[in-house]
Amino acid sequence: MSVIITGAASGLGAALTNEFLEKQQKVIGLDRFWPEVSEESESLTKPEQGNLIKIAADLANHETFPALIETLTNHEPVEALIHNAAISATGPFEAIPASSHQQLIDVNFTAPLLLTKRLIATGALKKGSSIVFIASLSVHVGYPGALSYAASKAGLANYAKSLRKALKKDGIHVMTVYPGPMKTAQASRHAPNDAKEESRMPPQNAAQAILTAMKKKKSSFIPGTTNKVFALAGKAAPSLLDKAMRKIIYDKLEKPVYENKIENENKTPNQ
Repeated sequence: MSVIITGAASGLGAALTNEFLEKQQKVIGLDRFWPEVSEESESLTKPEQGNLIKIAADLANHETFPALIETLTNHEPVEALIHNAAISATGPFEAIPASSHQQLIDVNFTAPLLLTKRLIATGALKKGSSIVFIASLSVHVGYPGALSYAASKAGLANYAKSLRKALKKDGIHVMTVYPGPMKTAQASRHAPNDAKEESRMPPQNAAQAILTAMKKKKSSFIPGTTNKVFALAGKAAPSLLDKAMRKIIYDKLEKPVYENKIENENKTPNQ
């Protein structure tokens, strides 16, 4: 049995991959770039951890999905499918190119839908397997500095909720995770300059908590006590939290930061 993890080369994806590898689990890791050496990926390339299968995949390019699914289904049956890959775009919504918003939706929302659909159709996901969607705390608290990101994660969470009901009869477990800010390179890239990185959750801690929640077959999970408090505040006092989020994040963003497809195509694996 294997575990498929998207965005497996860095951040939370790398932390999840390490957790499964340490348990001698076979992991099929998908990522746009698999760097040969980096601080986060170095531990994934050790010879003794031979259970990792690296697959280069651009999840924004949906035309490649039929071949990708064929590759994935050539391996063992899937025990868990974890949709972790995501990109962001921060700053004033109107200042970010439409193509970057579209690319974000393609990766964060459309790709998980299409991959899940195809893997279910091929029978790769069977009774007892799990599908995990990494959404965002922004679903509960809003994210005024990253509108398309927040929209993609809210859509993903609602898709997961509906899919959970549809697959219940088939015995397939579906869980949605709502992580808050983590100590990752991507989070740092999109955060305001005065953001306190030391207060963010280490991805290793989040990964361990997610695996525990998977074992318990939870339907939804928010890692970290502070994040749970913020989620409750989002329900109890949404207007106050909206004002706070704007003050904490949006008003401090100095310039737009977003993915650019042309730049990505020219980017080397080590960048």
